[in-house]
Amino acid sequence: RFTFENDGSLTSHLVSLWIINSTNHQRYDTNVIVNSGQTLNYTRADISLPSGQCTVKVVTERGNIAVYSRS
Repeated sequence: RFTFENDGSLTSHLVSLWIINSTNHQRYDTNVIVNSGQTLNYTRADISLPSGQCTVKVVTERGNIAVYSRS
């Protein structure tokens, strides 16, 4: 489960989600709209986070990238 929060003044269209660690770079297509000021819970049963260190990147239609790292 992922939680996306849009603090910006524009609606965001999330188009891809990357799960990255030292041995794996996996891209998942998404089609998620997060309105301005909205917090959205997003659940994907086909995505499992690797144990240990990893980075999650979310890419918008405009090319903006949000990054979350876990150590």
